[in-house]
Amino acid sequence: MDNIVFYTQAYNAEKTLGMAIESILGQTFGDFVYYIFDDGSVDGTKDVILEYAKRDSRIVAELRDMNHKLTPEKTQYFITHLKSLLRSDDRGGYWAICDADDEYKPDFLEKMLAFIKENELDVAACGFDFIDVKTGTMLGDWQVKGDLLLGGGGFSDHFPQYHNILRTMTGKLFSLSTLRKCSFANVKELMNGSDTVFTTEAFSHAERAGVLAGTLYKYYYYPSSVSTAFYDKRIASDRMLDDIARDFLIGKSGEVNSRNDAFLNKVYFDHIENTMGILFKTQIPDAEKIAGLHDIFTSGHTARLIAGEALGEQKHLLFDKVAQWLLLSGHFAQIGAAVQVVEILAAMGPQAAFLSDVSPMLSDLSPKAASFMRHAIAAVLLGDMDAALDEVMRIAGIEIPDDCSEHYLLFAQNICAAAEYAEGWIIFQKEYANFLIETGRTNEALEKIKELEELLPDDEEVRAFRKRTASE
Repeated sequence: MDNIVFYTQAYNAEKTLGMAIESILGQTFGDFVYYIFDDGSVDGTKDVILEYAKRDSRIVAELRDMNHKLTPEKTQYFITHLKSLLRSDDRGGYWAICDADDEYKPDFLEKMLAFIKENELDVAACGFDFIDVKTGTMLGDWQVKGDLLLGGGGFSDHFPQYHNILRTMTGKLFSLSTLRKCSFANVKELMNGSDTVFTTEAFSHAERAGVLAGTLYKYYYYPSSVSTAFYDKRIASDRMLDDIARDFLIGKSGEVNSRNDAFLNKVYFDHIENTMGILFKTQIPDAEKIAGLHDIFTSGHTARLIAGEALGEQKHLLFDKVAQWLLLSGHFAQIGAAVQVVEILAAMGPQAAFLSDVSPMLSDLSPKAASFMRHAIAAVLLGDMDAALDEVMRIAGIEIPDDCSEHYLLFAQNICAAAEYAEGWIIFQKEYANFLIETGRTNEALEKIKELEELLPDDEEVRAFRKRTASE
């Protein structure tokens, strides 16, 4: 006889928990044990659990006085209980979880067990219906067109087809033997994505997995769910989920092939687009929003996305939205945020020349040059030309990267002109002429020398420039 274990963890779920419980008790395959945990609820959730436990001996009620988020460990209780179960009971069998606001279709367990036995699977998943909780209408579904069996290289070959099921723990049967190989150490690190961490780790230890065609689970969409809320670890979570997916593929096939890399870049883009949308709507100070955007755009994950050729139009539309918010609305004027704004815009890459929208003197700057001169450019954004000039002169005394030199010299000329510093303007005009000579751009150098000769007909340095071009 199979050892089937169901779990539900509930918090303030008195209105929906009965629906979830009924869906488990109404399974056509009824031989299982059902643990229901109250996670420190302050409504009538405990009463609902106890009432059902009186009616059905398969239910084991466990009531907690404190919500797991308030404990020092912040570990969801079902994780602690599952680990204890796996240590104390070495029998085979399967484990499934049902959220307190969702439900399974009556034949979930029967069909999934048959699917597992027929194909000797360690983990099995099914499709789900996506339902609007307010109206009860089905918004759509997710399912594979035909049964999908995974093993060996199939985990990599079919990754885009089944990736979506890795996002949730629900709608699956996990063999207890596979779960015993898992540590679930990273589950508590995330709020938005903990399901993905759990499921991906289980799949990583599965020799064979499968996705049954059809939908056997009902997922109810709540606008107030954590996936639609901003919290301090959300940005880091987007990166962690990308790392976990890539590590999973490397563990299964030794690499992230080009197809899966492109797919994961699209997934990551969707994540940060969603995160930024929520960030803009969240009621926090603009300075914190800018800090969040800076965290996103200066990360290596986003740099990899920007460097790729895919999603060009989508990236541009998103970056344009960010740039408009930063520049056109004047958010960059906040104290201490201007440098971050420059670094965000510089990180967007050559296809995002948004700095020129602020001032013509910021046109044609390479991303690297903009980042290198970020403090001077930040001063321009704030309209402080004296500060910009001070920074330009400071840079003159340090080593300038070769691929930033020309951008710096042209920018420095513009700053000196804007600050009405004639002596500095002449200095950088000469420096630029010297740069053109040294880089072999003789025709351009001659044009610049001609301009200088008209301004400074008796200048010895300018005459030396003329002699150098003649000798070359």
